[in-house]
Amino acid sequence: MDRGADPLSGRPAVAPLLLADVLDRLPARLQRRLEERRDLAEDWTWSAAGGEVVVSTGTAVVRMRPAAGVVREADQAACDCLLSPRCLHVAAVLLALPISVDDAGPADRPPPVSEAADDLVPVSAAARAAAGAAWQACALLLDIGASSAGLVVQGELLRAAHACRLAGLHRTASAVARAVQRLAELHAGRPEYRLDFLLGDVSDALTSALAVATAGEAVSRSAVGVARRAYATVGSLRLAGIFSEAVMSAAGYAGVVTYLADAQGRLWTVADVAPGGPERVAWAYGAPIEVGDLALSHRGLGRSAVYLQRATGSRDGRLGTGRDVGAVRSGASGWGGGVPWERPPAAQLDAVFAALALDQTLRRAGWDLLFLDGVVVGVRQAALVLSTPVGEVSCYAPTDHEELPYRRNLRLLGSAPGLPLRVVGRALTQRARSLALLAVGPGAAAEEAPALALPPDWLGRANLGVDVLQSAHVAGGERGPVELPVQPAAAAPDPLDPLARRLGQALTGGRVTQAESAWADIDRDASLLRRRQLPGAADRLEALRAASLRGVPDARRRFALAWTATRTYHVAARNRLSRTSWAWRDR
Repeated sequence: MDRGADPLSGRPAVAPLLLADVLDRLPARLQRRLEERRDLAEDWTWSAAGGEVVVSTGTAVVRMRPAAGVVREADQAACDCLLSPRCLHVAAVLLALPISVDDAGPADRPPPVSEAADDLVPVSAAARAAAGAAWQACALLLDIGASSAGLVVQGELLRAAHACRLAGLHRTASAVARAVQRLAELHAGRPEYRLDFLLGDVSDALTSALAVATAGEAVSRSAVGVARRAYATVGSLRLAGIFSEAVMSAAGYAGVVTYLADAQGRLWTVADVAPGGPERVAWAYGAPIEVGDLALSHRGLGRSAVYLQRATGSRDGRLGTGRDVGAVRSGASGWGGGVPWERPPAAQLDAVFAALALDQTLRRAGWDLLFLDGVVVGVRQAALVLSTPVGEVSCYAPTDHEELPYRRNLRLLGSAPGLPLRVVGRALTQRARSLALLAVGPGAAAEEAPALALPPDWLGRANLGVDVLQSAHVAGGERGPVELPVQPAAAAPDPLDPLARRLGQALTGGRVTQAESAWADIDRDASLLRRRQLPGAADRLEALRAASLRGVPDARRRFALAWTATRTYHVAARNRLSRTSWAWRDR
C-alpha cells in the first residue's frame, strides 16, 4: 500500500495532480456546492472487492481501480452519471481520499536522488521553476489564510507538489502535499487536525522551496530531500538488540520497531508496521520476522546478539531483510554495558538538536534517542520523574492509547522512589528536560533501595509499550505512585508563546489578522517578549506586523518572507531554549 493510503478505511490514496485536475474542471456551481460540503462523500456507501473500490451515492455509482494503492489517472475513477467525468460525485470521492505524499506516478517518476556522501545537489532550471511555483502557492495560502483556502487554492498547491516531485524536490513536494491534507482535515472539522502540524508543513515547504529558488548552481541535500528509501550493501555487522518500540500512529498504522546497535554505536532498525489497531502491536511483537535467513520475533530480536553477512541497509538505518542476507543469532544481549550508554549525555543531546536542522528523510534511526541512568523520584502529574546525571527529567508515555501499557508501567515505576533505572527515551525537543520513555532496565544496585526484578527471559529490560510490569517486578515499591507537588516553574508559560500565537493566527486567518486593527495588541506582545529578554523575538514580531501593510508593492511576497523568517526564528529559539534547559548539569 502506498504511504499515503488510509489504513483505517482501506481507501486508496489519490495523486495530487489528478485531484487538482478534477477540481479544476468541475463546473463553478458544483465547485461551490463541494466547498460547502467537503465531507459530502462520507455520507455515501463505500465498499471494496477484487481490487476495486465502489462508492454508491444513492443515485450514481463511482468505481475506482487504484494501482499499487494510488488513483493516479482519470480513467481509474469513473461515475455512471450523465455529467461524468465533470461530475460532483468523482470530485467528492477523490476529495475524501488521503493525498499520496510521495507519488509522482510510475511513468513520470525521476531517478532517485543519489545518497552519496556529497551534500550538494545540482539545481536545474526545472527545479528552480518548480520551487518558485511552490513558494508562490504557499505565499497565497498565507495571504488569505488556511480557513479561507478553498478548492482553487488547494488545487494550486497540489499542482505545485506535483511539479516539485517531477523536478526531484522531494522535501518540498511532500511538505506541500501534507499541508493540503491538513487543510482538508481543517475544513472537514476532523478531530485529527492540529495547527502545529500545518505550521510545520507550510514552513517546511516555504523554507525548502526558497532555498532551491534562490540557490546558485547547487543546494544542500537537506533542502531537496530523498525520494524513497534505497538499500545498499553495508557488509558484515555484529549487532546487539537494544529494545523494541510499540508503534500506534494517528494514521492507523500499528506494529513494532526493534533497535539494534553495532560496534560503533550506530543504531539500526527492523520494523513490522502495517495498517491495524492495538491488537496488531501485540501480534507483531510475538510474530516471527525474517532478517535474511534468520526468523526471530521482535521480543527475541531486541534481546539478541546477531551477526549479519552481506547485510543491506538504508541511509536512515533500516536493515534490509532479503533472503541474500546471512544472519546468525550469536547469543543474548544485555544492558550491563554497551556503546549507547558510553556516550556522555551532553554529546547525545548535541547530536539530537543538531539533527533537527535536517530534513526528516536524512535523519538516522534513533537520532532523537537518549540513553541515561537515573533514579526514580516519583510522579508529577502525567510524568515519571527521574534524577539523572543531567538533572531532573520528566518522562512521559509516548502515546495516550490506553490499550498499550505505557502509562500503567510509568505509574507502577513511580511507586518506588529511589529505584535505580537504566532508560531509553525519545527527547521531546519542544518540552524542557523531557523524554518519551520507551524502555527501562535495572540500574546500579544500591543498599536498601527498591529494585527492578524483571523475569529472567526479559534479559534485563522492559519494553514499556509491550511488556506489562507487575507489582512483583518492583521490589520495595509503595502501594501506589508517589505524587510530587507541581512546581511553579513547571506551570510557567512558554516564553515564546506570543510569537507562536501570532504565527498560528497569521496562518489560520491570513495577512489581515496582522493588520492595523491588531497593531496595539502586537505591540503589547512585543513589549512582553522584551521584558522576557527575547529582543530577537520582539523584532521578528514587529517585522511581521510591518509586512502586513496593504497597498504596498509585492505585499504577498513581503508577508510570506516575514512569516517564514519569523517561523524559522521561533523554531531555532524554541530548540535553543529546550537545549539550554538541559545544560546546567549535562557535563
